[in-house]
Amino acid sequence: MKDIIIYERAKFWYRDGILFCELFNQDINHNLYERSARKYIKAISKLCQGKMSPFVIDVRESKGTYTNGAARLISGSPELSKVRLSEAFILNSMKLKLSIVSYKRIYSPEIDYQIFDDMDDAITYSNLKKEAFVNAIKQ
Repeated sequence: MKDIIIYERAKFWYRDGILFCELFNQDINHNLYERSARKYIKAISKLCQGKMSPFVIDVRESKGTYTNGAARLISGSPELSKVRLSEAFILNSMKLKLSIVSYKRIYSPEIDYQIFDDMDDAITYSNLKKEAFVNAIKQ
């Protein structure tokens, strides 16, 4: 990991063609707002450097939620649409699962995603998506 970008409640890095995001908000009353969403988009764009990449998003240590504005920014971002190939969410609670499923259904149903409880499974899924993308380009 040569570049790691850390904000108050998030860490981003890029390794082996995969963008990793770890959210670690322990305050159940804290929401992700548009201001932070813009920072996250900028960090992801910088790390991906224009390369279409699967995202592994670890929310096991996150207890807060997001505002509608932040969700719309992230899902509708032109910068992210250029680099987001798929999303693998890692979580450990039913509350987070319901939140992710709702987010995906409402804000970004067109992006392939899976939910996992293990980092290795999320990475395997992401590598398969990356391989399928590369093979599709070759044809």
